[in-house]
Amino acid sequence: MMKWQLFLQIDQSFQIHRSYGSMLEGEADELKAQSVISSAIFQLILLQEYQILQCVFHLQVDRSRKIPMLRFRDRDSYASNKTKEYDDIAMKYLSYVLFLLVACFSIYSLMYERHKSCPSCRGRRKGNDALESGMKKIINPN
Repeated sequence: MMKWQLFLQIDQSFQIHRSYGSMLEGEADELKAQSVISSAIFQLILLQEYQILQCVFHLQVDRSRKIPMLRFRDRDSYASNKTKEYDDIAMKYLSYVLFLLVACFSIYSLMYERHKSCPSCRGRRKGNDALESGMKKIINPN
């Protein structure tokens, strides 16, 4: 049902654009064809990724909460294999590299990038103080 509503909405949008003169007659058909092709390609990629995930994991939908969640559990052939052990070691060292890179980038950013933290806060405070004192003088001229 939603698919047909979406197509109807697209047709209405194309008609509006044609009435404004911003779209030629053949452009709407070309855009529809492109959207259908890109949607089909996206669905094929999504299906392929789902099949790959099912080969590696047991996928389960957990509906015990308000929002359904996917649960991934390793297949027994992978869990008992040496590959899992090597993957765990690789992830351990890759996480060290990731943390090091994040720390280095934050130091680089602090040293070489311009930040507006302290001076802009002080400037805003001074401006607010000036406005506040001006309002006090207007309200209470004594």
